[in-house]
Amino acid sequence: DGVFDGTAIKRITLPLTLQHIGKRSFANMLLQVLTIPDTVTTIEEEDFAGNKYLTQVKVGKGVNSMGLGVFKGCSSLRKFTGDTAAVDGTAVVIDGRLMTIIPAITDSRYTIPYEVKSIAPFALAYITLKTLYFDNADTEISSGSLAYCPSLYNIVGSKYLKSDTSIVVDGELLWGQTQKDKRVDIDSSITAIGAYTFAGCKVKTVH
Repeated sequence: DGVFDGTAIKRITLPLTLQHIGKRSFANMLLQVLTIPDTVTTIEEEDFAGNKYLTQVKVGKGVNSMGLGVFKGCSSLRKFTGDTAAVDGTAVVIDGRLMTIIPAITDSRYTIPYEVKSIAPFALAYITLKTLYFDNADTEISSGSLAYCPSLYNIVGSKYLKSDTSIVVDGELLWGQTQKDKRVDIDSSITAIGAYTFAGCKVKTVH
């Protein structure tokens, strides 16, 4: 963990035998372009966070897990490339699963591409989104998919949306609108609250 955290390295070539990247291994560096090989399966928490000069990333198709805030603070990152990049380059999609989107979304709105079948935990973390649209109403949402999105107050187009103020999947509350009065009302139809449901949110009262 933290192997090169804070170093002034501008360019690095990851070995083709690499499978796992530990927490904050390449955080706060001076990287500009990055290629993550297909052999990598796990990218942990804040691995490339704080690389403010990073503009382009290619994520290998072998990745099946990405931790919280992998590209947090990468304010210059504008494009993902390669086979795992969404059509517009704003997201990484692997086998239909949305893994992450660029942190420097200039619009307060974002549309989940139709090709996305599910959203991975923390895929939208630390993004300053206010409105999230779904091109595909059937896109699956799971625990942690909408975690650490304190500005998000409006979701449109998901079949899991309930009364325009919450996301509920099989009785499990996975997101609640907390912007108006920072209060969330949980009715009797809710049988469980998912992991990270209110993580990073501005909720003050749960009733």
